[in-house]
Amino acid sequence: MRTTEHLFLILLQRIYSMTTYRTVSIDGLDIFYREAGSRDNPTILLLHGFPTSSHMFRNLIPALADSFHLVAPDYPGFGYSSMPTVDEFDYTFDRLTEVMAGFIDAISLKRYSLYLMDYGAPIGYRLATQNPERVESLIVQNGNAYAEGLGDFWQPMRAFWQNKTPENTERVRQALAIKGAKWYYTTGARNLESLSPDTWTLDEALLDRPGNSNIQLALKYDYQSNLLLYLQWQAYLRQYQPPTLVVWGKNDQGFLVEGAYAYKRDLQNLEFHLLDTGHFALEEDGDVIADHIRCFLTTHVVENTMIDRTTTTDPDFDAREALRLLGPDPENWVPDRPGIDHNVTIIGGSGSGSTFVFALRRAGIGRVTEIDAADDEAHAGVWLTRARMKTLRTPKNLPGPELGIPELSFQAWYEARHGAAAYAQIDRIERVAWAKYLSWYRQFLGIQVRYRTKLVRIEPDAGFFRLHLEVNGVPQVETTRKIIFANGVAGTGGPYIPPVLADLPRTLYAHTADAIDFEALRGKTVAVLGAAASAFDAAGVALESGAKAVHLFVRRSELASLSVLRVRDYPGAYDNYPQLPDAARWFQAWRFHQAGIAPPPNSIKRALAFPNFHIHLSAPWKSARKMGDRIAIQVNDDVSEFDFAIAGTGYFVDPTKRPELADFAQHIALWRDRYEPPEDLRDDNLGMHPYLGSAHEYQEKVPGTAPYLKDIHVFNPAGLVSFGLPVGDIPSIRRDVPAIVSCISHDLFFEDWAHHEARITGDIAPEFENSLYAPAVWKQPSGAATR
Repeated sequence: MRTTEHLFLILLQRIYSMTTYRTVSIDGLDIFYREAGSRDNPTILLLHGFPTSSHMFRNLIPALADSFHLVAPDYPGFGYSSMPTVDEFDYTFDRLTEVMAGFIDAISLKRYSLYLMDYGAPIGYRLATQNPERVESLIVQNGNAYAEGLGDFWQPMRAFWQNKTPENTERVRQALAIKGAKWYYTTGARNLESLSPDTWTLDEALLDRPGNSNIQLALKYDYQSNLLLYLQWQAYLRQYQPPTLVVWGKNDQGFLVEGAYAYKRDLQNLEFHLLDTGHFALEEDGDVIADHIRCFLTTHVVENTMIDRTTTTDPDFDAREALRLLGPDPENWVPDRPGIDHNVTIIGGSGSGSTFVFALRRAGIGRVTEIDAADDEAHAGVWLTRARMKTLRTPKNLPGPELGIPELSFQAWYEARHGAAAYAQIDRIERVAWAKYLSWYRQFLGIQVRYRTKLVRIEPDAGFFRLHLEVNGVPQVETTRKIIFANGVAGTGGPYIPPVLADLPRTLYAHTADAIDFEALRGKTVAVLGAAASAFDAAGVALESGAKAVHLFVRRSELASLSVLRVRDYPGAYDNYPQLPDAARWFQAWRFHQAGIAPPPNSIKRALAFPNFHIHLSAPWKSARKMGDRIAIQVNDDVSEFDFAIAGTGYFVDPTKRPELADFAQHIALWRDRYEPPEDLRDDNLGMHPYLGSAHEYQEKVPGTAPYLKDIHVFNPAGLVSFGLPVGDIPSIRRDVPAIVSCISHDLFFEDWAHHEARITGDIAPEFENSLYAPAVWKQPSGAATR
């Protein structure tokens, strides 16, 4: 007899197993999707192939909905989603991926397994490489990522790609029409009578809509872009090793079975099944595939997430598990050298400096030290000192110090303490929360920063540097082979003090780089010079501290509002920017300077909340002089008096102004030494930036005069012209930290090649003695013949 509770559970299961049909608006497009299953269960994002839609998953969804949350969208131009014309929408796989990424965010999918089939593979792999931390596993069903998977079927397409003539275009159009949707279902199937004609009939009806053939032609032409990304996707598989289930219709003529076997090259955690069917394997073997998925995900996803968070008080459980699964740090492979204290010395106790320590450790490079002149962690870096914003400027989901290990990310740290819902609610990371995260990062990873250790001078020698330090105020000399400057905005220059302030005593003004006593400004009238983020933040803090009035002066006729850096904040530009020609890099830096640095809207609103805040446009200062205990400032033809002035005027770059570089600053190649811009693009400030190598290393102004410069790497904003963004900030970590560490590893290895050659070619101890297999060695019996 069934109890009421049992009947309720059955009813609940049926409700969750029901497929719902929904639409969500993404970039002005209606994206149709099917959904079933409880969101409390692991999610499977089902990405359909050509020439169909989410309809291909109509049977798989209810088969798995009792244990999994399933979501199957239709791409633009497919199924029941919007179908703008080719003139209204850019039908490329990059653009389809953008829409799918927006769809994922819109319906709040945080982590998921990807079902990759046909067109779903290039879309899914783009999503995976953009956000690898979200992917729990892969289910690959005739989803290609290897050249071996493309056979003769693609020859007409290759001709189309190479020469998009009207004739080749028409050939592809006719080929699609002749084959029709039915061909994709029936070719390679073992039992045609088991196939429902409803499938290709629906697909054909949708493909026959006016304008759809042009959509399909556009995507067929753009399919060549996927081949160019195969190596990148394979690198993702090798690096992240996502648990992967391959269920492949081995009779598919479009994606050959060789493409399935190729996955075995790159994946260690792979379950592999070939099915005696064609392209649409779900039509004949849907039940088999569902069973494989259920067993696979139960082992690799469900069981890995069964730990009840309410039963553990350790917020670092996931991070500890990640390190355990990652395995121990490699042993230090760099041989000791007599008289050398450190292989690498990192200048700066900031978050980026600690990231280098961890990255070098994982590269097997030992004897690394990180130093900072500050008294302690609270006074090192900017986050609890000079930074006065309430939140970080950058998006919260940018990769950072975690170096591809999601459990070490800010998001993981924050959610472990406050919950996923709390993280979802924040738009930007709070500055103080970021400082706490960096403190945890150092503590959790056991990174020791040597505080009260100031670099005074770098003295080059043969194959190493002597570092003249002040340790707790006492002079001390240490030696190192490599140096990384991770010392922030002033690392290759200093705060820019406008000449107009030169005659004022420092008691009457400060730079935003200084430790300003804002409480002392209570009841006083304050002038702020500058209009970038630091100027607005200083104005906001002064107002919040009770300043009588704050006047912010801007040279321009309007506030800078163009985010030049943001328009190139996509993987192609980000990853390849350092390889751009000098003229292109110079122009982008010049354009950035010309546009000005746009203050964040939140910083502006912070100051605007006070009625005693005033902005003066087209208001350059002509003079500033001491008048009693106040400052008399002339702006245009008007003179006003203020109690205090704050210069939010940024920083200059000039290696010759850094005392620690005095021994060799004259040998450092600057941009003005390597590139002569057109007259209308001249900028003396940009010309003072060092002309850095591909691993951020200094280069010689005159080859042969200072070869040791290649052993000094600059990870601070002096890399702006060379690398296209303020190096040292969070956005630069993902690209530049691995590049620098790779270069250091290369140099250290080949500088000691004689040692390594002996190590890898020396005597090798046997893995076992001959006695291990001696009893099984065949011995011919005396006088007997072998049968």
